[in-house]
Amino acid sequence: GPNRGCIVIKVGALPEFKALTNPDEVLIRSDGTATYVAKDIAYACWKLGWLGEDFRYGVWGEQPNGQRVWTTTYGEGTAAHPDFGNVDRAITFVDKRQEYEQKIVKYAAELIGVVGKGEKKKEYRHFSYEVVSLSRRTAEEISKDKLELEDRKIIHMAGRRGLVVNADDVLDGLGKLVEKETRERNPEASQEWVARVSSSIAAGALRYSMIKPDVSKLLVFDMEETVRLEGDTGPYLQYTYARANNIVEKASNVIASEKLEFKAELLSPEESLLIKTVGKLPWVIREASDNLSPRLLGIYAHELADQFNVFYERHQVIRAETPELRATRLILVKTFLQVMRNTLTVMGIEALDSM
Repeated sequence: GPNRGCIVIKVGALPEFKALTNPDEVLIRSDGTATYVAKDIAYACWKLGWLGEDFRYGVWGEQPNGQRVWTTTYGEGTAAHPDFGNVDRAITFVDKRQEYEQKIVKYAAELIGVVGKGEKKKEYRHFSYEVVSLSRRTAEEISKDKLELEDRKIIHMAGRRGLVVNADDVLDGLGKLVEKETRERNPEASQEWVARVSSSIAAGALRYSMIKPDVSKLLVFDMEETVRLEGDTGPYLQYTYARANNIVEKASNVIASEKLEFKAELLSPEESLLIKTVGKLPWVIREASDNLSPRLLGIYAHELADQFNVFYERHQVIRAETPELRATRLILVKTFLQVMRNTLTVMGIEALDSM
């Protein structure tokens, strides 16, 4: 048959593979070469500490925060390096087009005895996600071949056609879109400040656009939508934080000498709802981690920002009716500020004091 002389893993009898026409997977070809799946099986075994062998490592570079970035090497390597591999839970991030192959890898690891049930067994998990596509508008900014894009609203990236988004180019493009508006909103600000804030907004916009989608659905990336200050975007979250920070800064100049005491009974229903939402962050982080779903953080952050903006539009803080209510609302704003900062930090987005 077609697999004569090959080493094959037979999976046709397993429920998740029964519907496939040719479910069995070749690991070693008839010429003795290993397939990608075979290499991934070996790699999974290394990740979980089953091989008893290790790579050699060298320093690839240094990050802006001073931390070293390590890479495997064919050379002598560096003797003093962090421990890699031998984890209890290996998570492989590969898009859903590799779902079948990753099921084979997991099954092979179970056959070997690396993965399975029991206290001492380890876990191998495939984090599957849909591919990223481009909106027609964004694709036109990248591609010179406009005619090919005429009747298509969504463009799938393809290296051979030059439709590939480089992260640095995207950040530059987002930065240019943001910088103009930042300058218009802050005409007295220095160019250095505008550049720094614009860079932060662009990075936050890109990060949030990757965090917020359901990974099982197609992600359509559009640069202009990503940097909007309203809606479900990173800049919206940063702007809400800056808005709250502005209240606290003004209040520190007006009521610095007042004793702050929180009286929950003075608050309206929407203010009480904001308090409850503020308290959910630890639970949301745990759920996002346990379920490998960073999207839960994005949903929470957007809900938190929406509720604060409703509060901001409807209620006075510094000009509240009584000193007691003013103090209570100011404590609420400060609490929101800390929780939103923590939420943004977990997502890798900078909390800007002003923008």
